[in-house]
Amino acid sequence: MNKGIKVTKGEYLLFLNSGDWLYDDEVLFKATIKMEDSLDIYYGDLVFCDDKSNERCKYPETLSFKFFYEKSLPHPATFIKRELFDIIFLYNENLKIVSDWEFFIYSICKYNASYKYLDFTISNFDTKGISSKKEKRKLIIEERAESLNKYFPLFIEDTRDLIKANKILETHRFKMLIELENSVVSKKINSLILRISLILFRGKTLKKL
Repeated sequence: MNKGIKVTKGEYLLFLNSGDWLYDDEVLFKATIKMEDSLDIYYGDLVFCDDKSNERCKYPETLSFKFFYEKSLPHPATFIKRELFDIIFLYNENLKIVSDWEFFIYSICKYNASYKYLDFTISNFDTKGISSKKEKRKLIIEERAESLNKYFPLFIEDTRDLIKANKILETHRFKMLIELENSVVSKKINSLILRISLILFRGKTLKKL
């Protein structure tokens, strides 16, 4: 990929690895129309293909450090401005799997590269590659940790705490409590219980309660 970046003359680059292919014949035409504002990065949706099924992954319009901490942009469905590699850096060849992820998180979260979501499918992704293998999950985690410690050491703990808090907010029990809190019937029941408690404990001091 780095060799290709050095010799290419195009304004934007799209990387299709072995087994990947464009979603249809109109993709490049549709993308070109949407890229008139000349931002740094444009990305669309990706279809994950295996022998059993095809699953489309829809990506968010707004990106964040939390998003990259857990996920990444779809490399085969992302158009990258050629000059951005001169400004940031080329892909890190010391990383076996996550060099594209490192480039994206640094470009957007540190360099503040401009980006835009294209609301259509760009490419099909072959899930038989090395990055999709379960036995490579440990290596992916290790490589990401190495990159995060290098470029974002102060962000890591805060992001972990934020993710834990969000997971609590998303639990069924917490959602149930919120629904009860917003329910008119629930408020009346709580009020009744409070009144009964005051009657039962009337005359006792706060310390005794």
